[in-house]
Order: sequence, then structure tokens, then C-alpha cells
Amino acid sequence: MKINPQRFFNFCANHAPLLRGLSEVNGEISEADARRLIRTTGSSSDELPETTWRCLRELQILVPTEAGSDFYFLAEPVNRLLAYLFDEAQAATPEINRGYIQSLETLGKQLSRAIDGDDLTAVRLVLEEIQQTLRPIQADLDETHRSILTEVARYKTERQTISVRDKFRRIVHWMDRYVDPMVEIVNADGPLRATFDEIEGLLRRAREHGLFNDLPALERNTRHLRLVSRHALRMFQQCRRELQPLYKTLRRSSFIAEGAAIALERLQREGLDGCIVGNGAGLSR
Repeated sequence: MKINPQRFFNFCANHAPLLRGLSEVNGEISEADARRLIRTTGSSSDELPETTWRCLRELQILVPTEAGSDFYFLAEPVNRLLAYLFDEAQAATPEINRGYIQSLETLGKQLSRAIDGDDLTAVRLVLEEIQQTLRPIQADLDETHRSILTEVARYKTERQTISVRDKFRRIVHWMDRYVDPMVEIVNADGPLRATFDEIEGLLRRAREHGLFNDLPALERNTRHLRLVSRHALRMFQQCRRELQPLYKTLRRSSFIAEGAAIALERLQREGLDGCIVGNGAGLSR
């Protein structure tokens, strides 16, 4: 066993503030900064800071950026666990999801060849890999959905702290970078549904060839394919419904704010008489 689970989770339970602090670090962290964080967060026991530092490395919570380096980063499995526990979802890019789809397309081709060759072992191996690929797809879709809804909630609670222009740019970013591309991917005529339908058809072929007689497993895989497809479309349609009204409101407010800013700059530069003359000239034209 790579790491003792009981020791790992006991350590995490006694050092929750430390782990929260480490999860908030963007990128790598130096040994000096990690030790400083250990001293400032403390622990629920009388553990010495040196012991805490050693455990972080032994439990592979912090891993070196390279052999012999004094810089570390939070291990990705630990990072994902903490993001889940602290409800800090991270959006998966459309490129990541297209990568999953390409993996499934490759697995579909392998499954088709295994069926044509009556290769029972290959069929089972490919089906296991398909199941392993479906789980992160669903997890990443859920995290992206939560990230977008968090952004919507942030907009509603930060009315006074962020300018209209910045809010508009953030909403545009989420619409252009995540929601619209993902809706295209998960639509009924999109690549995700097409790939899932192809895999589902191959599962039926495997059963018809007598290479996959585990009916509960077949139904489980088929149900999972349909569930992920429907769930993904529903999620991102909801995201679009949440963001579009904000987009329209902020777009209008941003134009108004931009026009006011231009008028104010002109007022400061030319004075009131200059603005009146300019407006009068504009009207006369």
C-alpha cells in the first residue's frame, strides 16, 4: 500500500486549517513558505512543526517539483479531494472534455475490432476502460456546472465591489469560454452524444456476439452513458439560462457606463462650454 489511509486521514483531520491554506496557494510553494504556514495555522495536537513538515512529504500531500528541489506543489489527488471537501469546484475546459470524447472514440474502435475478432479478453478490458473514462467526465461536468453557478452567485453578492465593466467581462468570459462551447459539445446532435450512441451500439453488438453476457453490467454501462448525456445537456442549458439575463443587463449597463466615462473625460478635458458646443455641433449635423 502506497500510503496508510488511516494515518493520512488522521493527519488531515488534525491539520484542516493548514490544508486549507495549502489549497489556496496558486502554483508551487517553497519550503520556507510551507514552514511559515505550518507555524501560523498550528494544529489540534502538540505536534512539533518539524514533524508536521515531515508528514506532509511522507504522506505525499506535498510533492517536490523535481528531485532535490526546495519547491513543492500540492499533489493533484489531494488538491481534488480538498476542492471537493471545501466545495471549491474548478471548471473543466471544453478542450479537456473533447479529449475525453476522443479517448472514447479510440476505445470504440478498439471495442469494434475486439468484437469482430471474438476477443473476449479485449472486450472486457475495453469496457473497464470505458467505465473508468465515464467517471471523470461526469465529475468534471459537475464541477464546471458548480463553478458557473458560483460565478452567478458572486455577481449577485458583489454589486458594490466590482465595476460594471469588469462584471460584464467576467460574464462574457464564462459564456464564451465554457457555456457556449460546452452546449455545442453536449447537444443532442453534438460530438458527446454521437460518441455515446456509438459506444452504446457496440455494447449491444458485444452482447449479440455472446462476448458480454453480464446483463447487469451491460445495463449499468448503458444507463451511465444515457445519464451522463442527459445530465450534461440539462446542466449547461441551465447555465445558459442563468447567464444570458446577466449578460444582457450587464451589456446594456456597460455601454451606459462607457458612454458616461467618455462624457466625463471630455468634460474634464474641454470644460462645460466645450461639451455644450460639441453637442450643439453634433445636433446641427
